[in-house]
Amino acid sequence: MKKSRFTESQIVAILKELDAGTSATELGRKHGIHANTIRLWRDRYAGLESSDLVRLKQLEEESRRNDRVIARLTPEATAFERGLPKTLRFDNGAELTSNAMLRWGAEKQLELHFIDPGKPVQNAHIESFNGRARDEFLNLHSFLTLAQAREAAVDWMIDYNEVRPHSSIGYRTPKAFAAEFATNNPSQLSAA
Repeated sequence: MKKSRFTESQIVAILKELDAGTSATELGRKHGIHANTIRLWRDRYAGLESSDLVRLKQLEEESRRNDRVIARLTPEATAFERGLPKTLRFDNGAELTSNAMLRWGAEKQLELHFIDPGKPVQNAHIESFNGRARDEFLNLHSFLTLAQAREAAVDWMIDYNEVRPHSSIGYRTPKAFAAEFATNNPSQLSAA
């Protein structure tokens, strides 16, 4: 994002002049900026003190960082790092049987395997994860914006993958398990 040549205190002072009755055009001439910039500031920052504006800008930057983290967690980004599997297994939900999903699978040369309707045990691991995500995350929070949902999702995923031990993998975190698997993988392949 382009850095403003005005500090948060200067922006708040200009907005206070606007509130006092000075026109945006006059303020633009006085401060050497376009009147539309002042109107944009008014729409975005009206009623904020400079400390609030500093915090808002910090939150916006944090949101951008979180968006980049989430983008790296998408299946497409993961595929670039690790390579795509040959087959993906799904349930028969409408979001997964759409033409867009079928087209995506064909473009990526993936076999899309759909479990039998009413047989969630055919995809038990993801069904278990979906239940946890629903019970421990989605049902406990409400979000007013997509950015709030993304930020909360990142926090929950970090807790789920890096903090909380899982009984199914010997009471280790998934991150620790993956690291151990990566270091022990060659010997496991030779033993098989």
